[in-house]
Amino acid sequence: DSDSSSKLLWVLLIMSFPIFGGVVYLLLGNRKIPKALMVKDRQAYSDYKKYALQNIEILSDLHEDDYVLDKMTSMAWTNGYFPVYNNCLLTYFPSGEEQYQAFIQELIKAEDFIFMEFFIINKGVMWNTILQILMDKAAMGVDVRVIYDDMGCIAFLPTSYPKQMEEKGIKCIAFNKLNPFLGVIMNNRDHRKMMIIDGKK
Repeated sequence: DSDSSSKLLWVLLIMSFPIFGGVVYLLLGNRKIPKALMVKDRQAYSDYKKYALQNIEILSDLHEDDYVLDKMTSMAWTNGYFPVYNNCLLTYFPSGEEQYQAFIQELIKAEDFIFMEFFIINKGVMWNTILQILMDKAAMGVDVRVIYDDMGCIAFLPTSYPKQMEEKGIKCIAFNKLNPFLGVIMNNRDHRKMMIIDGKK
């Protein structure tokens, strides 16, 4: 039931590399999203909708003179329940170095909570510096939580990393842990990069 173009690509691959192409097709070619994963995804979507509140006046009045922005904000809310807000302050960082320095300064100022969400975390000077601040803040009673994508970090972090973080006082979870038996084709990854400190992104 796949489309003709994808069938043609598989045929060309298998004709060019019979054994390799055949094995790859058996692993990836005709897999559908498992029912268990679909149920979990729908439940997560349902849970999220309870917290996604949109002021309809903002949705209609914020951008009446900008057609493209109007379509984008309407699509964000109607298709994904992503609320749109006004009176938000945005700082643009022309380089990663400047952004990193701002990260460090804001982390040091944290008083109540630090929530971090990243696709990739890799041990090195940058992460080690951030991790030390997170450990210090957790020891001071700041609520520190970290989410990272299991696929994005598969080559960088051990499977026991969340437990290691918990031992440091940091609540940690790997998003959508890889399970090849549940589904080989699975692009439900967490590509977001967020750091929320005391309610400020």
